[in-house]
Amino acid sequence: MLSVIKDNFDKYLEIYNGFCLDESKDPVAINLLKNSLYLSVFTTFEDFLKKLIKDYLNNISDEGIKFTDLSSGFAKAFFMGHQKQINKILENKERNEDAFKSYFKKIKENIKKEELEKYIFFKFLHESNLKGYYKDLFEQILGDRDFLSNLELNNIDEYADIEIINSTNANNFLIHYVEEIRNSIAHQNQEFKVGELPFKIVIAHFLFIIEKMIKKYEEHTNFEFGRISINLLA
Repeated sequence: MLSVIKDNFDKYLEIYNGFCLDESKDPVAINLLKNSLYLSVFTTFEDFLKKLIKDYLNNISDEGIKFTDLSSGFAKAFFMGHQKQINKILENKERNEDAFKSYFKKIKENIKKEELEKYIFFKFLHESNLKGYYKDLFEQILGDRDFLSNLELNNIDEYADIEIINSTNANNFLIHYVEEIRNSIAHQNQEFKVGELPFKIVIAHFLFIIEKMIKKYEEHTNFEFGRISINLLA
């Protein structure tokens, strides 16, 4: 899938360089095209993340995962999701032994995929989710709940032939991109202008995050991303 993403990014950059830098064209049309390209890069990243989560769910369901294998955040969600069963254990003194045995059996068994999907799924990348849910997700699938904060974006990429002076981490970059660019394009596309964030730097950052995420995922899980199902690219 990484090669498909790179090809798409190459096409986006080719379009940007071929049309968006031509000052002879209608400035309104150019700005709308720019916004579309900046949004397309972000949408590609979202699509990648959805497929990464799907890949994990497919692989871990085949391998088998128990309650004790969940990250603390997902374990808590799983526990709270069985609150009625737990209440039976605590409230019904006459039948709590059977209720406890039933619950104890559940947490020792492998969790079915359809139940995992209640807790492990794609959420929109706004700030509260990046600071909450995605920490639990990355602890589960990458083994590092602070993966985004630990990933510094001061790289020089094939797309970025200028040095990035003000480095940032992936978490701050994504928060800024969602709040200042993605949301602005979605709500005020006609008036919004991206500003001084070069398109080639945007592509470099997103590609760098994707590459590092795949590497971390494969090292932590021992799953080969995209191996289990050809439908991941669909």
